[in-house]
Amino acid sequence: MTASVPVRTTPHAGTAATAFNDSSNRRGSTHHGYLIAGFVILLALATTGVTLVSAGGASATSDSLTPHQANAALFKAATTSRSFHYVDVDGSDIGGARTHQVETGDVGPGEGIQDTVGNLGNSEIIVLHSIAYLLGDETTLETLLEFSQSEAQRYAGKWISFTPKDPFYYSVADLVTAESFWGVPRNNPIQPLPQTPLSVSSPSVIDGRPMETVRYSIHDIVKSTNSSFIGSSRIAFATQNHLPRSCEVQTSGTDAGAPGSEVDSATFSRWGERVSVSQPAGALPFSSLSSSSAA
Repeated sequence: MTASVPVRTTPHAGTAATAFNDSSNRRGSTHHGYLIAGFVILLALATTGVTLVSAGGASATSDSLTPHQANAALFKAATTSRSFHYVDVDGSDIGGARTHQVETGDVGPGEGIQDTVGNLGNSEIIVLHSIAYLLGDETTLETLLEFSQSEAQRYAGKWISFTPKDPFYYSVADLVTAESFWGVPRNNPIQPLPQTPLSVSSPSVIDGRPMETVRYSIHDIVKSTNSSFIGSSRIAFATQNHLPRSCEVQTSGTDAGAPGSEVDSATFSRWGERVSVSQPAGALPFSSLSSSSAA
């Protein structure tokens, strides 16, 4: 039985540099845009509550980096630092059904841990040594793994392990490791959507630190799933070391034919700090579950 709440599917974002861009296994999670078909006007960015103040009191175009150079620099800095902490807040309205999720995680190269709370389900996910582990409630198992109600009740509150050969592995592991955030510089780091750098601001002061912001356009059409995605995003990064501080995305359009919109906002911190991840005990291999679950 499919869950009663909407299950989000991930748009194809082109050939990827990593396996996490494989749309056939990307998760129906909180990281996806919903766009109105044929809507071609870029959306205004959502207000974040962070005030950007430039030295002259007005914004200006930075002469130091082009938008594409700034995008490359912040992705390189994030990749080089290898580990970080993040908080991602996502809200969507799909055909009138509203969802809200908050994900908090500590991620490193090839490993990480993520906690999710929201009306698409509450869960904990661990990735370690190419194995993904999921501890979810009934709603999570119905929405993320497409379990029937009886299957969800049976396995709720139990650790389930996934290998890269299992269905849903990349859906579960998405945005739990550093590579799944910053592995594809042409894609948005918190949503698997292609983005084009449009402009970069001059340095502005945020909490006493010089910061710059790259603004992007988002536009993607996925004929195979009858989906279209258009919108805008921005990534704020430190002028000195190019490390990202925040990312905001706003999209609208259709997902699998259903009209809707989404606003997603994440903050990044604790760059370079060691991530400690432990393997959970007693996890049930996904391949050992009932055939209807693993289908």
